[in-house]
Amino acid sequence: MFAFESDIKWCTKTQTLSGWTTVNGTQVHVSVPRGMIHSIPIYNDAIEWEIELYKSDIIERLKPYFVAQTAE
Repeated sequence: MFAFESDIKWCTKTQTLSGWTTVNGTQVHVSVPRGMIHSIPIYNDAIEWEIELYKSDIIERLKPYFVAQTAE
């Protein structure tokens, strides 16, 4: 399954969310650029403090994308 093993970090310098996760028994580092965050309808105009506050929900909404990426 899909579970984060470390805290999700928002980097203001690179404008990305990142963290480590395990997908199907394999450790994967995920990095989400701000543009991808803005592709989520509810976060299409999210500013930094909103991204920081809702980072877990953002990652949760992108789970299908990460699972698909690791399947390739």
